Amino acid sequence: PNAIEDAIVATRSLAFRYLWVGRYCIPRDGAERHAQISNMDVIHAHAQVTLVAAAGEDADYGLPGVGSRFRFVQPHAEIMNEMVVSTLPHIKEALKDSRWMKRAWTYQEALLSRRLLIFTDHQVFYECRGTNCCESVEKPLQSLHTKDGQRLREFGEERLFPHNGLGKYPWDVATRIAEYSARTLSYDSDALEAMLGIFSAFTQRQDPGVPIVTTAKSLAYRSDSWRRWSTKSRGAQFATGLCWSHAAPARRRQGFPSWSWTGWVG
Repeated sequence: PNAIEDAIVATRSLAFRYLWVGRYCIPRDGAERHAQISNMDVIHAHAQVTLVAAAGEDADYGLPGVGSRFRFVQPHAEIMNEMVVSTLPHIKEALKDSRWMKRAWTYQEALLSRRLLIFTDHQVFYECRGTNCCESVEKPLQSLHTKDGQRLREFGEERLFPHNGLGKYPWDVATRIAEYSARTLSYDSDALEAMLGIFSAFTQRQDPGVPIVTTAKSLAYRSDSWRRWSTKSRGAQFATGLCWSHAAPARRRQGFPSWSWTGWVG
């Protein structure tokens, strides 16, 4: 597909040797499939950069600006000998209706990757845990860093994804589940698989009780409360994990228990 051909060109242009493509590197079934899907957090976290095909409806659309797919012309006008150009749509505006933002499988890709290079019909966006930028607005690297050059400045710009990635606390997994559940799956049977990488990352970084820990606001940002909570029995954690609900009526998803969030679409 054009997206893969263009990704090969982009990989070589970035001076990298290897390209990992999910549709080819993950088997359709068997033990190896489950092993790789369960380790998506490791795969994305160790990649130098994730190339995001955010334009078009399928892989045949390609990466605009790389291969045969042209990008939209940047609006501009000359006024009194001065050239005025558009900064183009903000990243959230450019992606809000994209198929990539609606697919459940791409949620892990976005949240677990260290760096994202996002190809849209307008321009390329770059986002990592430290900063975000785009082609239409030039930010010299020196100005992006603090005076001592040890870290990136906070420009207060709205990002596509939060700075802290998965979140800082165990109960942040509830927010991740809610965001994931709002996306669509081609096959209901993939409901849990498409989230396993995020659960794996939470389990490694947080309490083993994840993802059935409390989301009570009273515990947020209070380490003493969290210490008391973590000493409770697994049974209590499991019971609290059942205390979820939908904001609106949801469709029943077959193959999963009704008491689990995986059992419902919405």
